[in-house]
Amino acid sequence: MFKWVWVLVLSGVLLWALVGKTVPQTRSGCVPQLAHVVVVIEENHRFDQIIGNPQAPFINGLARQGALFTEAYGVAHPSQPNYLAWWSGSTQGVRDDVVRPGHFHGANFGTRLALLGRSVLAVEEPPVVGKHAPWVSFAENGMLVRSTDLAPPETLPALSFIVPNQRDDMHSGSVARGDAWLAQHLPRWLARLGTRDLLILTFDESSFGFSNHIPMVWWGPAVRPGCYDQRVDHFNVVRTVGDALGLAPLTQAKPFFEALSCPSASA
Repeated sequence: MFKWVWVLVLSGVLLWALVGKTVPQTRSGCVPQLAHVVVVIEENHRFDQIIGNPQAPFINGLARQGALFTEAYGVAHPSQPNYLAWWSGSTQGVRDDVVRPGHFHGANFGTRLALLGRSVLAVEEPPVVGKHAPWVSFAENGMLVRSTDLAPPETLPALSFIVPNQRDDMHSGSVARGDAWLAQHLPRWLARLGTRDLLILTFDESSFGFSNHIPMVWWGPAVRPGCYDQRVDHFNVVRTVGDALGLAPLTQAKPFFEALSCPSASA
């Protein structure tokens, strides 16, 4: 049995602490099977700037109900390499935010899912910036559908990315504004999740110049709630999502299945 308590640190920031043991990480080795995954990417905040922050009640509510990763990390600075990693399992050697439309020709989630006849939905709140839309940089994206409609479709595709604009993803706006945006739009997506579905709320990177320690929460019927303290980064999560969707690997990083129910329930 787990319970959450508030811990007051000297800085005055309220942080979550989990009393008791974290969720056991020893599993039987089975690979969970997911039907639909929704990924929401926020911007430029450290773990301790969000988790326990009273200005982010919606995110912290998801953290209490779902799987909270206490050692999650971005893979680079600045933003764009992290988004490329999420889309393709590689930063593509990019170390800046210069957008290169159609420049890359390698595999990505779009092309991998197209081999199975499945699609990807990219939900982009205007005005979207190219550095936060990694599919723009690829010549081929499979059955990718780009949309500015923030409401979920009647039938979820295999994979959805939700990318708020820079005012609403905490890049240029406040934590309170970003959290309120999520509270306004995500409940409709959460309501669409079935028994084999997963929503991932993550940040691309921490504040520039820090350790890249980011907040990340998994939520949904397929999740084993609790705290997970194993170190993971975007590559580990991309591998986990790909494996659970039945795709050939985009990265050789180790998957992390411990936070997902296995064997999976019927859809």
